[in-house]
Amino acid sequence: MMKSIHTIIFTIALFFVHTWAMAQNIEQWHKLDSQQRKEILDKLSPAERMELFRNAILQEVVKKMNLPQDKIHDFTEIYSEYQLKIHAVKEAYPMQENLGELTEEEAKKILNNSFIVSEKLLEIRKEYAKKFQTIISTHKVIELFHYEGRIRKRIMERKIKYNDADKNNKNMKP
Repeated sequence: MMKSIHTIIFTIALFFVHTWAMAQNIEQWHKLDSQQRKEILDKLSPAERMELFRNAILQEVVKKMNLPQDKIHDFTEIYSEYQLKIHAVKEAYPMQENLGELTEEEAKKILNNSFIVSEKLLEIRKEYAKKFQTIISTHKVIELFHYEGRIRKRIMERKIKYNDADKNNKNMKP
């Protein structure tokens, strides 16, 4: 019994230390210029990069939501679960590139998979909207989903910008 209490306390302490450390890293991240950020990202594994982005988004959402201090921990736990479920669905059905090279049958499969992904994501949003409402108001939940949309849009714009820049750099011969 005592051992399990110590384990729980240790786990909670570890979570708070990790959250505090990530908050410090995010603050430092915002002070870096784009070249410094790119150098750091290039050194990270895909899993580390995903974790960095996930934590950055979490910190940004918590800050933007202007949550009371006593709600941040519960919100962070639920939001982290929510992000992991969303990520798992998207990983199960990765985006296909070079759509023009697909057979008609492959294209139909991808189209049907896109409907499956949309349905699963909607179910997750419904499930977590209820969970979020146990911590924050319905207005704040709507604000959260709107803010997430803006984050996704910003990420996609940056991804397109960097992909275009990479293509231009590859086309330039030394």
